[in-house]
Amino acid sequence: MRKFYLLFIILINSLVYSQCWKTVTSGYKTSYGVKNDGTLWGWGVNEFGQLGNGTTVDSTIPIQIGNENNWTEVFAMDGSSHVLAIKKNGTLWAWGWNAWGQVGNGNTTNVYTPVQIGTDQNWKSIACYDTHNLALKTDGTLWSWGNNYNGQLGMTGGHRYYPTQVGNDNDWAVIATGLESSYAIKTNGTLWSWGDNNRAQLGNGTFGISNNPIPTQIGIDTNWKTVSAGHVRAAAIKTDGTLWQWGEKFDFPIAAPYQTTPIQVGNQNNWKDLELGYLYATAIKTDGTLWSWGYGELGDSVFHNFTANPIPVNSQNNWKSISSGMYYSMGLKYDGSLWVWGSNSNGVLGDGTTITKLYPIPIGCPLSLLSTNETTIDYSFDIYPNPAKSTVFVKGNIDIVNISIYSIDGRLIKDLSTNNKKINISFLEKGIYILKVQDKDHNFYTKKLIKE
Repeated sequence: MRKFYLLFIILINSLVYSQCWKTVTSGYKTSYGVKNDGTLWGWGVNEFGQLGNGTTVDSTIPIQIGNENNWTEVFAMDGSSHVLAIKKNGTLWAWGWNAWGQVGNGNTTNVYTPVQIGTDQNWKSIACYDTHNLALKTDGTLWSWGNNYNGQLGMTGGHRYYPTQVGNDNDWAVIATGLESSYAIKTNGTLWSWGDNNRAQLGNGTFGISNNPIPTQIGIDTNWKTVSAGHVRAAAIKTDGTLWQWGEKFDFPIAAPYQTTPIQVGNQNNWKDLELGYLYATAIKTDGTLWSWGYGELGDSVFHNFTANPIPVNSQNNWKSISSGMYYSMGLKYDGSLWVWGSNSNGVLGDGTTITKLYPIPIGCPLSLLSTNETTIDYSFDIYPNPAKSTVFVKGNIDIVNISIYSIDGRLIKDLSTNNKKINISFLEKGIYILKVQDKDHNFYTKKLIKE
């Protein structure tokens, strides 16, 4: 054992809006975010371990994934139950559902905590959907892995269980993924697509062909800026600020359900960014206003059966970025605050409830409340079993004088006032807790406790 000053961290939720979130992303029914301090957080459904905390317990509030503070990017999509992330050192990490090898670690076993994919340190950007992924390296090369049933990996042959280079080009700049289809923009502004085209989602003037494994240019334009895909449709913005869309139409009209080539949405030329969800789209204009169209909770306090044209979410003009999930959306403002709206099944909005929100509400930043204590650390300290259903035991050479259990957001659940190393936890609801142990020398030890 050795002595040093330990920063005892208790996680709390506080509505502090400024300087908090750096980036957020929406998955199937799970959300993720990287804070400005480089820590990684997740909330919502955890069926396949996609929260990355080693459990399958859902969470209705943001919980930290690991304790590293060097994350820069995280990505999930409305159809994905796995996650990709990049660290500051350029390494690639993944976790969650892995039935098609989409995690990229060489097998098909679900992964419950982030694992590094390969050893390369030059990953730049990432995109994923249900069962496949795309990634760009800093040298401009394009890589893919996972399910290749419809050629969505951009190559012929079977599935890939590790990142595999797509062709030999090194001029790729932007990537996006849909349901078994893929999209990319090159540095020369050309737009490309490949994979499934059953719903005209490739935008090449045809539909019904299910396997297009070779990246093919869409049209001849050379001024594409960004592209996004959602399920079986896609949209893109040109450098002139115009917005274009193709694939299955949101309202699915019987007479002409598919748009086989990009068609302009409205006549505005001040679009800045967009993201497609499952049955809707959300976009930001250059003036910072937020717009949406399609089906569902679009953020304007009304449930829409369908709206074809973009409508303003509200009158605010400080929106920075957006992310759209299965039936919900998240938006970041320039002050670093996070706002969410839409369906809230399994707590995917992160507000501690499962109540649907028809308009944007703020999500408090999970903060670290720090207090310094001179602490003796015994690295044999542990609790087992963990996860546990009714009883846990404290392991380690500790003369216990008190044991307390806290919620993950720092609230005291129960002070046990015991020195017994056998702890009854049957009274706890299923979830994640912090177990705090005090010894006779007033040192404190903490462990994350998972109640099944």
